Amino acid sequence: MSIILICQNIGAAVALPVANAIFSNTLRRQLQECIEAFGVDPDVIVGSGVRSIRAIVSGDQLSATLQAYCNSIDIVMYLGIAVAVAAFALALKISRRRKSSKTENLRSRQTASKLAALFKIPSE
Repeated sequence: MSIILICQNIGAAVALPVANAIFSNTLRRQLQECIEAFGVDPDVIVGSGVRSIRAIVSGDQLSATLQAYCNSIDIVMYLGIAVAVAAFALALKISRRRKSSKTENLRSRQTASKLAALFKIPSE
């Protein structure tokens, strides 16, 4: 149980900065591609935050900015999906390893009992 808690805490501590870095870098790149034609600095938009976008940009710029935000969130969600798939694959591997070790223990016990019965000296 403690291993699960440690993995959850370490996973959250690592995943949050990684997701933040991916989101920020993707958003800047998307904004540079979309908004630069309109003459707005992407760093101003990223620095102002999502709540004040409508005060900085409007019209077609707003549509392009919101699309850049959506694309950046999509990429971060792909990270979450990849981590979930990796965790699922690891869990399957661990469960198979446990099952194989249990069946191997059972087989070794059966073999030992058969050998003991085979070499048993009859009592007189």
